[in-house]
Amino acid sequence: MPNIYGPADTETENRPKAPQGSSALYNFFDVTVKKDCDEKDAYAGRVKNAHFRVKLTQVGIIPYSHLYNHMSNKSTETTKLSLYQQCMDIMLKSAMLKVDMMAFGGSPRAFYFPPEYQKDLIGNAGKLASYFGQYDKHSYFPMVGLSQATRFCENGGVFINTDSVIDWFNRGEHPSSSSSYNQEAPKPVCILDDKSHKIAGVKIGDVNRPILDRRVQEDIENALNKLTLHVKYKRPVDPEWAARQRERGKSQDWIEQRNIFVRRNKTMRPDPREGGNNTCIKWAADDPNIYTFELKPPRPRRPRNNDGTPGTTMEQEAQPKEEEAKEEEPPGEMITVYHYFQRRYNITLKYPKMPIVYIGREGWYPIEFLYQAFGKAKAANSSEQVRDILSYYDSHAGPKCVEYIEHLNNRLNVLQSKMGLDIGNIMSQFNLRKSDQPLRVMAKVLQEPVLKFQSMEGQLRNGSWNLNRVKFDTVADLSSFAVLDMTPGRGINYFRNLLKVCVNHGMTLPENVNPEQMMDRVVHTDNRARNPGEIFDAVSTAIEKARYEILLDRSELFQSKKVWFKSRVINKSNGLVEDCLVIPPPQNIDNEVGIILREDVWRHTHEITNVHNGETANARIMGKFVGYDAVDPFNYRWNGQSHEVRSSANSNSWTRAEFLGHVYALDDGKTLVSEAEIERSPMPTMRLETWQVECPCVLLVFLPDNTSERYHIVKMASHFSFGVPCQCAVADTFSRQKNQDQYCSNIALKLNTKLSNSWNKARAWGTYFNTGGGQEGGIPWVKDVPTFVMGIGVSHGLGADSISVIGASVALDEGCMRMAQELKVQTKSDMIADSVMQDIVKALAIQFTTANKGKSPERILVYRDGISEGNLNRSKENELRSIRQAFYDFHRMYYPNFSCDNSHCEGRGCLFCTPPITFIVCQSQHSIRVVPDEEPADRNKNVHSGTCLDHTVMDFRNKLNMTETLPEDPSIELFEVKDEGYDFLLTAQGGLKGTSKPIYYRVLLNENAIWKKGPTPLTKDALQLCTYHQSYQYGTATKAVRSVPVVYYSKRLAEMAMGYINYLRGRKGELPDTVGGVIGNQLEDVSEEEQKYLPRGRDGAPIGRFKFVRQDADPNESLPSEIRTELLPSFSPFERRLEDSNKWRSPFRPHLSA
Repeated sequence: MPNIYGPADTETENRPKAPQGSSALYNFFDVTVKKDCDEKDAYAGRVKNAHFRVKLTQVGIIPYSHLYNHMSNKSTETTKLSLYQQCMDIMLKSAMLKVDMMAFGGSPRAFYFPPEYQKDLIGNAGKLASYFGQYDKHSYFPMVGLSQATRFCENGGVFINTDSVIDWFNRGEHPSSSSSYNQEAPKPVCILDDKSHKIAGVKIGDVNRPILDRRVQEDIENALNKLTLHVKYKRPVDPEWAARQRERGKSQDWIEQRNIFVRRNKTMRPDPREGGNNTCIKWAADDPNIYTFELKPPRPRRPRNNDGTPGTTMEQEAQPKEEEAKEEEPPGEMITVYHYFQRRYNITLKYPKMPIVYIGREGWYPIEFLYQAFGKAKAANSSEQVRDILSYYDSHAGPKCVEYIEHLNNRLNVLQSKMGLDIGNIMSQFNLRKSDQPLRVMAKVLQEPVLKFQSMEGQLRNGSWNLNRVKFDTVADLSSFAVLDMTPGRGINYFRNLLKVCVNHGMTLPENVNPEQMMDRVVHTDNRARNPGEIFDAVSTAIEKARYEILLDRSELFQSKKVWFKSRVINKSNGLVEDCLVIPPPQNIDNEVGIILREDVWRHTHEITNVHNGETANARIMGKFVGYDAVDPFNYRWNGQSHEVRSSANSNSWTRAEFLGHVYALDDGKTLVSEAEIERSPMPTMRLETWQVECPCVLLVFLPDNTSERYHIVKMASHFSFGVPCQCAVADTFSRQKNQDQYCSNIALKLNTKLSNSWNKARAWGTYFNTGGGQEGGIPWVKDVPTFVMGIGVSHGLGADSISVIGASVALDEGCMRMAQELKVQTKSDMIADSVMQDIVKALAIQFTTANKGKSPERILVYRDGISEGNLNRSKENELRSIRQAFYDFHRMYYPNFSCDNSHCEGRGCLFCTPPITFIVCQSQHSIRVVPDEEPADRNKNVHSGTCLDHTVMDFRNKLNMTETLPEDPSIELFEVKDEGYDFLLTAQGGLKGTSKPIYYRVLLNENAIWKKGPTPLTKDALQLCTYHQSYQYGTATKAVRSVPVVYYSKRLAEMAMGYINYLRGRKGELPDTVGGVIGNQLEDVSEEEQKYLPRGRDGAPIGRFKFVRQDADPNESLPSEIRTELLPSFSPFERRLEDSNKWRSPFRPHLSA
């Protein structure tokens, strides 16, 4: 349809021609468009045109036989079918554009009905109808539309996948009063609302006074960053100029329009002349101390000749050319924006104390000249917007979702018929007939797992359960905590309630101290912290205060009771976490503490000196109690009220006892030396720097609201700078709870998951599955042999010059509930760079092997999120290659005598020397909906949790994912393969609001269906059940989640880091100098086939790809790559101090994003 993408063909200029030396046909199209607005824009006449000549060349013809072969279920070329699919998609999109459906972005998937249809289409769905009756209340409104795409499926199926879409749009204008949408004169949406005293929806107070509150300034800047802007103001008409125009036949309306200045569809951006300060707003138009610029004096007008060409004055004719060239411009005058408009255009600003905004090369404009442009709203996720959209989806849930899509599709057909378009006739050109009925298929419901808590089974109901009156299966130890209250003291009730609920669920609170007394000592309150530097300082103060009070025991919380703070250290001999008791240092030392380990790990605690003969000896400190001569330090405690002694070794039974003092046991195990017999203050035999002891184990933060910037800075400070897990709660949310214990239960669940490690092996519940002989614990198939279950999630920044943040998680146990995580950052790319992927996999393989006491993975199961349809093959080729290489390198590091017998391996990793891989892409951005054929009798309108569909609508490439080439080696055992394809749609979640959307699992490779590395193959049924049961292992929710937790955790980690990474890059906000940051290192391993995908500069040359490293790691180039790219070393298998990296370890807490 050339009339959509350019001018219609003519018989002259656009006639097909054959280029010289080629038989290919091509067309030229001359295209004229408006640079900054749509051609239907009211001010399109005031916007410049842009002219293009487009050349379209015929590059090939797709024979119909390929489509016929596919529909006849015969083999055909996949590339040809993909081209057919693209052609049909373009046809569907062009048909929607033809009837004025609205699309946004360069490659739109969704097309929206015009605004005048929206009120009727939305109707009374939820609360959205109010947005069409209260125009002045909201500057945004909802719009519905359709997305349509062609699907070529297995067994010759061809489908049009249609789905409804709804999004928020910023209004460009308000209809007047209560009139219908398109009646009466509309009013533009002013950025400055002088009636309600708001700028972009932010309350500002007096419009005649400058805005001085930094918090309000930040809110305004954030609000304007989300908007597209129009500039409009009217200049006074020059009477002489107007008279000349009337003489030339111009109308008064034309004269008025020519004096309206407009700039359309601009965005606020930093002024490059401000020296990289990212300044977008100046906070007054008339203050010379805030902003002035140089105004050059106007040049004298040159006379014109009769033919209209520039003339010269007599003085200019008499002046030599060289002197004219040497003449300097007279100096300009420094002037404010307010005085500029007053002097230049005789315009007096109504609000000179209000801000001015920079919108690019056009310069700075007063806020009163700015208007909101119509367009898709950015970050439209306020609580009100989310609530109203959920209400809309809920009113069209289940079977009603299909009915509503049919309704929208019928409306589109009516519009197309009016324009003379008949999709049925177009389809018939492909020998296809379009059905108007939705597809009906048979699905299956997978078997639910059995969840067990410490003393009871969970009661499952459609993928949901609760924590009421249950104790967690294996509890974490909350041995210490830092506390930051960012409200005016409102958090103390929450913190105490949280401790109570943690005890109810069986979690271990700090030993040898009253937890509430510790809470009162360590809490730091700071409700003034707003900007990044202040928030960082608040986090720093809270953590240092906890270390001061707990680790150094400066207030003698522990010493006064003759006990010690119980914590963890890492045993350097084996990398495992060990229990320890901390001996506080003298008052003049604050960077070193004494350590007491369990007797079977390190017996001696002190070096003592006899007061009588001066002899020294190593001894172990013990407690003396009434009835007990010597009790090991780990066998007595202070319970907050009195001392207690453990009844027997390894027992959890305690007996109250009266403490008499300390004694020291010598190596013979018999001799006890009293404190009176030794010199005072004996020296601990083991001393460590304070950073080597875990304290605090978590940072508890009480936020005043859910502002994302504050949350991200808190996470950045705790994770990147201090290496402490962080758990946030929101005051507004907590105060609204009817059942605050339930809210705290959910926080306790997150804490138990986040504090899980190789020492406590904490998990809230155990997962079991039914077999013919009873129940087995763990995830089906995964539990058979050590299986490396890894999930990868990617968050991409905005713009070409941006980044991709990669989060990765690996399950450390057969139940897939204990996790270790990795975080990497690279230049923005759809693919993970080879070396970055290798660094991720090697670090997680070390975590897995260390946590499993030296057992390395025998099989690999990878869930990859964030891959588009067009990049499936690239992901399969590149990322699989990197995973094999990483495991080859890992085996060489872990096993000194490792080698590969395959002569073709060449050190790259192959099927013979690395574990078999199953590589699955989890696609959530699709439009397939699976709903019940009839609406269920209960209130749930969706399919049941565990509904699985694995036929009919699977992609036509599903059967092509088998390993075709099998190695011929008698030492290799293979399973007999029965399945033809492994893709499936799984609705793991029980729907709450709206229509449940399944995850489309695309199995790109399944070597575990063939390779006999365990007792059972990974068949289609085994993979589906394994994936479904993992959905119950998300340790922050009491519901089966939509995707597998290894992917959910990875995406959360990536999105969390994306929220603060630009602070570390120095591109956003100001942080203290002590924070450090990240810098980019050039990647040298971009493969030749990937070169064409690199971003390119203006000169067409490819821009290099980078991976980011910590600044404190960059100077040490001798460090291995996997250590240099470690952005969060405290949670990694490498030493926190980057220079001491030759040992592997199991970190204190490897799980970040629970």
